[in-house]
Formats: sequence, C-alpha cells, structure tokens
Amino acid sequence: MGKENISKNDRLKKTKKRAVGVAKIVLKVLLLTGAVAVAASSPMFGAVLVREFKKEMRRKNRLKAKYQNPQKEEYPKEKIQSAFYYLKRSGMINIEYRGPQMLFL
Repeated sequence: MGKENISKNDRLKKTKKRAVGVAKIVLKVLLLTGAVAVAASSPMFGAVLVREFKKEMRRKNRLKAKYQNPQKEEYPKEKIQSAFYYLKRSGMINIEYRGPQMLFL
C-alpha cells in the first residue's frame, strides 16, 4: 500500500507540473493573439505604443539620474562660506578657532 501511494503522489505531481506548463503556454498564446487583435483594429497602435514606450524610458532615466546618482557636493563652497559669514556678522554665532578646529559658540 505504501508503494502505491508514493507512485500515485508522484504521478499527481507530474500531472500538476504538466498542467501548469500547458496553462502558461495557453496564456502566452492568448496574450499574443490579443496584442495582434488590438494592433489590427487600430492602425496607429504601433506608432502610439513606440512613442509611449520612449516617453516612459525617458521618465525612468530622469528618475534614475535624480535618485541614484546624488551629487556629492550639493552646495558650492562659496554659498556655505557666505552663509556662515552672514551668521557671524549678524551676531547669531561666534566662531572660535582652536588649532585646526572651529567651534561655533
């Protein structure tokens, strides 16, 4: 009895794998035929699809450049120096030098 159950389980697994493979093939065929039907019904479909694809790629490249390549120095050195000079001149901070370090008091 134990050997029969194992072989039945193996057969069930193999048939499930085949069914999944067949289902994938059927879905791919349906996707392809649907795309052909849409393209045949609209003469401008291909041109619009290419244009939208290009727009999407440009948008992704802009976002990629914006978020994945941050600049190391966001503010120029002159702006930082002028900001601290303004704060010192207006009396909001006191700068004291102790060796190579600056202390803001």
